[in-house]
Amino acid sequence: MRSHIVGVLCLILGGAYWWTQAKPEPPGLDVLIFDFEKQSLQEVIIHQPDQEVRMIEDNGTWTLVQADNEASTTMVNRSKHQLHQLKARSIVERSPVNLENYGLGNEAIQVDLSLRGGQKESLLVGSANPTGVSYYMMPLSGPHKGSVLTVAKASVDFFGSELSQFRAEHFVQFDLKSVDSIEIVLSESFVQERGVGIGERTWVAKRNVVDDFQFWNGGFTDQPVERISSEFMRRLLGRYLALKSKGYKGVVEVSDTQAGLDIPIVSAVLTGVGVNVAVEIGDSVTDGLRYFSVSGLTERVIARDGLLEDYNFSPSQVRNPRLLDFLENTGGMVRMTAKIRDAEYVLLHDNQWTWNGVEVSQPTIKPLFEQASEFRIIEWHDEDSDWTFTPHSEKLGFNTLQIDHELGTLLLQFGDKLERNMAISPTDPPQVVQYRQARVQIATQQVDVLMEEHWATELMTRYIQVSESVQEGEE
Repeated sequence: MRSHIVGVLCLILGGAYWWTQAKPEPPGLDVLIFDFEKQSLQEVIIHQPDQEVRMIEDNGTWTLVQADNEASTTMVNRSKHQLHQLKARSIVERSPVNLENYGLGNEAIQVDLSLRGGQKESLLVGSANPTGVSYYMMPLSGPHKGSVLTVAKASVDFFGSELSQFRAEHFVQFDLKSVDSIEIVLSESFVQERGVGIGERTWVAKRNVVDDFQFWNGGFTDQPVERISSEFMRRLLGRYLALKSKGYKGVVEVSDTQAGLDIPIVSAVLTGVGVNVAVEIGDSVTDGLRYFSVSGLTERVIARDGLLEDYNFSPSQVRNPRLLDFLENTGGMVRMTAKIRDAEYVLLHDNQWTWNGVEVSQPTIKPLFEQASEFRIIEWHDEDSDWTFTPHSEKLGFNTLQIDHELGTLLLQFGDKLERNMAISPTDPPQVVQYRQARVQIATQQVDVLMEEHWATELMTRYIQVSESVQEGEE
């Protein structure tokens, strides 16, 4: 009997020894909580106590489902970078008895991740630990599943942010290259405040394409259409893309009337291939901040109003300073007629290049043509100018230059030189800079301008070089 009892005890002790030896050791701090590739993350669902936040990726674009708008790149990247190889700082309790002690009970935030290939990961985010530099969390999947751990505060604290923090900062989105037109309506109050008229005014710009050459035409609808600077248009459109949200207000919180959006001070509509964006700007919230309304968004957006600086549409800013940039497009006919001294030189392209009727090669006229296309207006004459156009009185140099092109005719009448003392840098003494006056005739419109003297001198030099080359029979 005693031997039987001893045998049973040995069997029990042996089984216990086998169980303790065979039972796997729980993972230590060297084992990652989650381990996946950042780019494999496809969906993040955050279950906060009073709301759900869902961000989902489709063809490289992350959308915040609750706003039906692009998700914050910052929040998406934090989800990827913080969780993809998350490490625990400490293992607090393997089989927790009371989750409320760690903020992991009813007030916990659950985060569900969906990865490419069908993999799922989940975790609970609790409260901060006593030091405030770590947060309690419990993985619901992976090797540490069911354990209370602490992780770095920055790893999980952002999951408790307001819904607006998960929106994209840039709330106006479109493809810059696809915009073909923009219409901006300035309210009567804005027009009077900025001194650009009396009543409501509309400014429009439309992109035009001839062969491979693109340019913008437009202006105020109560004035003649003119060429618009491409640099100005890039800045104007870029201002919309650069807008960043400083907050959102629902229609219940702030009505159209309260936001000044029932009669916006400025409204704009941008259209093009795949582009149809309407933006309205309302009243000031605080200094430098205004309410914005954007098509597709149900809330009002609070953002900086710096883009209004461009809405004075000053001619010196809006007008295209490169009046001969269309010379870059030589697909069709172009004629350049210059009067230099007492001679006239005609450069014509109509299937082939000719110089005063003599055929010339492309390499011969290329330097001249390139110089002409670089023409740039330095200053437009207006009521504040300290100079008045004076016809050219020198014996040598250009008299006139006329360009006939499929995109328009332009006549330059050259005037006198003008010298100014210019500070090239804050440390160097001022230097004398020479400009050349010119009177520009575009269709029926006439304006006086200043150009660089160097451009006119170099253009004349290249005209003479081509003429001498033809006379010497090099062509």
